[in-house]
Amino acid sequence: MHNTLFRPTNLNAAFLYLFDLIGANSYIWKRRHLHLHHNFPNVAGWDSDIEQASLFRIFPHDPHRSIHRHQPRLLFLLYPFYLANWLLVRDFKDFFSKQQVIRKITRIPLPEYAKLFFFKGLFLTYILGVPFMLGVPLLLAIGAFLLLLLTANAFALFVLLTPHTNTQNAFPLPDARHTLPQSWLLHQFSTTNDVSGSNWWYRHVMANFNCHLAHHLFPRIPYVYAPEVTQVIREFARQHQLPYRTYPLLQALRFHYQLICQNAVGAADFLEEDM
Repeated sequence: MHNTLFRPTNLNAAFLYLFDLIGANSYIWKRRHLHLHHNFPNVAGWDSDIEQASLFRIFPHDPHRSIHRHQPRLLFLLYPFYLANWLLVRDFKDFFSKQQVIRKITRIPLPEYAKLFFFKGLFLTYILGVPFMLGVPLLLAIGAFLLLLLTANAFALFVLLTPHTNTQNAFPLPDARHTLPQSWLLHQFSTTNDVSGSNWWYRHVMANFNCHLAHHLFPRIPYVYAPEVTQVIREFARQHQLPYRTYPLLQALRFHYQLICQNAVGAADFLEEDM
């Protein structure tokens, strides 16, 4: 979607249909990720990559509900179903619910509705229907499908949770004029961290996800150059006193869990503790 795989943009657009073939919707994902997340990382009401179901309070400024008290425990129960929710629920909500964040920036063309149902049907057909027709017991096919989602879920959450949603990053709010408090450059620095390390796994399996600030500052640069770009960013940040931060993977995950624990507490809980 960043047009970095091929020189002709139409080839990149065609390749993006791979997203639809593996169960997601490329049209809505491109607009969520490209136009909302990249422009407004960590901004409540705009960063749709981070804004999830109301069961979780990710943004510190969001209203607190009684169920949020339990989110440090619900995390272990519900996070494994993140991808299942994305493929089978959230894409449909983005298309049919007027309350979704994506509706702020786009009016979905009618042909995209047809493509949504076609590709979702195709995905479920080859992932469940074809094995069943070939003699695989239905429960076994469903179990394999769930195992596929759980495995892919681990990769997705490593990329989603570690560079933005943690206690070390800012969650800026626009003022009354809908203006953010920092420049675009400072906003990217203050809301994004890298994950330490560079190895074969990070480079060739995870597509250098750990060099996340480089991806936000220069999304049109192919990911294979992200480690080298990160070295330049780190030196630039040192020279200009910019808040560049990088953490080991487990520490970044721990910072995310600390954010979930902090946001589990609302004003009412503070009052109860004081009393």
